[in-house]
Amino acid sequence: MPVQIGDVCKKGHRIEGDNVQHYTNQGRPHVRCATCNQPPKNKPRKRGDICKNGHVIDGDNFAEKMAFGKLQVVCRQCQRDAVKRYAKNHVTKDGRTIRTSSNREKNEKQAARRAAERADEMIVAGKEDNALNYLRLAKRAERASIALHKKMVNTEPNCIDNPGPYIDYAEDDPPTKLQAFLMCQDCPVLVECARFATAYRPAIGVWGGEVYSDGKPVDR
Repeated sequence: MPVQIGDVCKKGHRIEGDNVQHYTNQGRPHVRCATCNQPPKNKPRKRGDICKNGHVIDGDNFAEKMAFGKLQVVCRQCQRDAVKRYAKNHVTKDGRTIRTSSNREKNEKQAARRAAERADEMIVAGKEDNALNYLRLAKRAERASIALHKKMVNTEPNCIDNPGPYIDYAEDDPPTKLQAFLMCQDCPVLVECARFATAYRPAIGVWGGEVYSDGKPVDR
C-alpha cells in the first residue's frame, strides 16, 4: 500500500508538513519521509583527521587540492597508492596507454565463450553462415543479437515465412523507405531488430523498417 500524507514511517517520523518528500516512480507521484531520505553529508576533512584507510592527515601526509571550486584536504599516502595502482593496471606501449586489468581480460574471455556457444548452436541448427557472422559481432551487437533471439523464441517476425523481399532483391532496385516501413509495420520484433541493425550494420537488407546498404540505412 503506498505511503500517504499523515502516515508514520518505519522509524517513527510522521509524514506531514515539512517532512513530506514528493517523488515519481514509474510515472506515478508518491510521497515519503523527508527525514529518512536526506542525502548523506560529507564533512570536510581537517588537518589531523584520519582518512578512510587509517592514515593520519598531518605533517608530510597533509596535502590540499582544488575540487569543485573548493580547497579540500587530502591524504598524500592515499594519493601515492592510487598512482601505484594505476601504474600496475596500465602499461605504456608506443606512446599509448593500454589497460591490462585482469577483470577486463576475464570479461572478454566470457564474451568469446558465449559467442562460441551460440555459434555452435547455429551450426547444429544448420545455420553455418549465421554462425560465422555471429562470431564477428562486437559486444554491443552481441547483446542486441541475444535480445533479438530471446524475443523471437515466443514471437515470429513478419519476414519468417517470406524472407525474400527483405533481403533477396536486386542491388540496383532496393525497396524505398516507405516500402520498408510498410513491410515491417506491426512486426512484433521491430524494436529489437532495429537495435540489432544499428549495432551490427548489415551490408544489405530490410531491418527494423529501414533499408541497409553497406552498413548504413538508405534514405530515399
